[in-house]
Amino acid sequence: MKKLLLLCLIYIIPAIASATNLPDKSNNAIKLGKAQLFVDLICFADPEDLEYKSKSLDEIYGPFEIYANTIPLFNKENDVISIPLKRDSMRYYAEVPVERLEEIGGIEIYFNGESVGGCPVVFKQNEPTGLQIELSLSDPTQNYVRYYGASGDYTMEDWRNISHAIVNALSVNPFMFYPKDRSVYKSSWRDVVKIQTDSIWPAFLKKALIDVQIPLHAVDWVTNSLKMRFASQCVMPYVERAKVYDIIVDEPPIEAYDFLGSIDYNPDVFLLAYPLSPQRLFISNIMRFIDGGLEDIGERPVKEWKEYMDRKLAPAMEERPKLLLDLLAGMSYVRQLEEEKPLTPIQIKNINEGFTDDIGKIVLARNEALVARLEKKEKAELRNMTDEAFDLKKFIDENYKGRPVVVDLWNTWCGPCMQAISQSEETKQEFAGSDLVFLYVADDSSPEDEWSRKAEEIGSKQVRVSTDTSAAILKSHNLEGFPSYLFFDRDHNLIHSRTAFPGTRRFRELLLEINPRK
Repeated sequence: MKKLLLLCLIYIIPAIASATNLPDKSNNAIKLGKAQLFVDLICFADPEDLEYKSKSLDEIYGPFEIYANTIPLFNKENDVISIPLKRDSMRYYAEVPVERLEEIGGIEIYFNGESVGGCPVVFKQNEPTGLQIELSLSDPTQNYVRYYGASGDYTMEDWRNISHAIVNALSVNPFMFYPKDRSVYKSSWRDVVKIQTDSIWPAFLKKALIDVQIPLHAVDWVTNSLKMRFASQCVMPYVERAKVYDIIVDEPPIEAYDFLGSIDYNPDVFLLAYPLSPQRLFISNIMRFIDGGLEDIGERPVKEWKEYMDRKLAPAMEERPKLLLDLLAGMSYVRQLEEEKPLTPIQIKNINEGFTDDIGKIVLARNEALVARLEKKEKAELRNMTDEAFDLKKFIDENYKGRPVVVDLWNTWCGPCMQAISQSEETKQEFAGSDLVFLYVADDSSPEDEWSRKAEEIGSKQVRVSTDTSAAILKSHNLEGFPSYLFFDRDHNLIHSRTAFPGTRRFRELLLEINPRK
């Protein structure tokens, strides 16, 4: 059907090229800063739709919310940070906190509380990112994106192909990572490594790139991301792979991991990664698997520990880049923080003295966040009820009498769940000290240790139930999956239920509906 352009674009995106940020002369690739993001939204409607012709800009664009999404350097792929964009007429904008001079993130669009799509973007600290998005008001999921500024080298088709390749890699059958001949594990580790390098890696790469055309300017970093994924899943967990065949093997010497030397550690390549496959897995798996697990940094000076790591990796890598050694040191501190163990004064001193880039600042910021959370008056209350009968309504009635309750059904493996929790954090804080109860319910498809860690970070009331129980809760309330939400008033009448995060504006409205301001 022919569409009518309701409104003309009142901003010209190329104008954003005159950025206020100056180029970083230190060429320090890991650097805390902000990237400017502009999104110009152009809405279309049917020419016969008279209702929209009479609407103001606020009435047309008010139902839209746009978020910028980033994955910080040491975050897992589900640990997304979401930043709401502000709106000025048809333009949405934000200064997005980033940890690298250049990194890949994304945006997500909500319309009337429903997610209607999104796309990847490139964030640069010294060049703004601009997007022009045209969409149909009758079906906002139908949209077209043009990129400008820092993202200007890419098209929608480019990102579709890159996304396709990454998803292909993530969906590879795990058994593809094993040599077909099981007996090879009983011979020499050299035989296993040769098969991994000469046969399995080319097959993995071919499967990932099947039916896609990666743009030339992205080939290096996309291939490098795939290579890091392969190293993380196939090369480094050597002993774990053998166990699948019920074969017990000795940890091979460091030389067995010479595939690490084929990774490109140039910051312009290594630090670019598609959000579904961040660098975290690669860095952490080096610490986790090589030589049966490498020593954490503890209270050793950063320089001394990096010298140890340099010697340790030397048999596998002709060169041990400073970037990799710095990231491994940062990862070692992060692993400690993820165990809920704040840094000691000696460690803080070592960090301040030991890094020439902003990895130290990133670690210290994580430590401050952990300390603040551990010092909160209301800590998370965790109850693992996977082996008990669980009736949600009865649990609420018995534990939260006379208090409104919002139930968040989530899981640690659910990317949209983690993203929604991040997006709702600021709104949640608005209700701190009120009677409103935030009850998070996960199931045992979330590994217990990972659930405990994330639940502690989220705070509030946390319950872990069986998968059968969570499935029953979803079915009884006609919910389709995770995340899902149930809003109960003070008398525990169900006021609203829905699957998928509705955006912060609608989420706040629903909270106020069950817990009105006095």
